[in-house]
Amino acid sequence: NNLGLLAFNQSDYRSAVDHHTKSLEFFIAAKDTFRIANAMINLGVDYQYLSDFNTALEYYFKALALFEQKGNDPTTYGIGITNS
Repeated sequence: NNLGLLAFNQSDYRSAVDHHTKSLEFFIAAKDTFRIANAMINLGVDYQYLSDFNTALEYYFKALALFEQKGNDPTTYGIGITNS
């Protein structure tokens, strides 16, 4: 996840997607729900900056569902849907 964040901060969004995807796969294998959702949020942001808004929304909604499934308040982690 940190390599993805580093790539993102350098505006290398494609590399960020690659790193965050690898992180997501690792966290899925480890069954770490919180980090799975966190990786999905990061992928959502990556795709948003790549102007792939549909894919970004897919990842945001998946993360939201995971947080809600675990009984967490998603707004605690900065997840929310707004109508603007």
